[in-house]
Amino acid sequence: MNRTVKKNNNLTPKQAVMLYKRHYSGAWVRTGGTLLISIFFVIGWFNNSFTDESFKSIIFAALILIGINPPSLLVLKKIRNRNIYAFYSFLINIIEITCYLAMIYFAGGVHANYLILVLPIVIAYVGVAAPRYVTFGVVAVCILEYNLMIFLEHFRVIPHQNPHFAYDFTSVDIQLIGLGASVLLIIAGFMASSIGVALKKNRDNLLKRNRELSRISKIAKVTS
Repeated sequence: MNRTVKKNNNLTPKQAVMLYKRHYSGAWVRTGGTLLISIFFVIGWFNNSFTDESFKSIIFAALILIGINPPSLLVLKKIRNRNIYAFYSFLINIIEITCYLAMIYFAGGVHANYLILVLPIVIAYVGVAAPRYVTFGVVAVCILEYNLMIFLEHFRVIPHQNPHFAYDFTSVDIQLIGLGASVLLIIAGFMASSIGVALKKNRDNLLKRNRELSRISKIAKVTS
């Protein structure tokens, strides 16, 4: 007689605590990073690098990044289903990426390409802890949203934001910029994922050795 074993799709209390601590640390990283980059934008605003409207939009995106932390942590603390937890975590990553790209857009769009370096940082702290498919999901969202932003700007669907530089990029320029950014983000994903796999392997080996030492210690106590 065949018995169907139903897989438990709920997190154990230990797993829930571990994941919550990871997201709690991520929330502090997100807040600290947002505050640091906001200081750069404030300095730029005082130097008339951005218009008042662009600066207000940048600060609004920064406030969203910081403001999502308390409610998101509260919701994550209540979730026990693995699939819902994974979906909600990924949704937080999408909101975070969207806000950072909004800040890049209002800082000058394609003229503010140097700010794209914030995206590999997001990929890095997700990749060292999350499964590989999550890491490359984040990479895919970064590539899609960034390329969408620069192409929408290029075809005048959204207005150019930098008040000091005329928009003089050709379609070929935009394709090369998008390709270069995509390659950079993919490399960041591979590096973060590889480091994450190596850390997990070392952690598993350490736990295995500790269990073996504990077993040997118990046997020695019994035989002594």
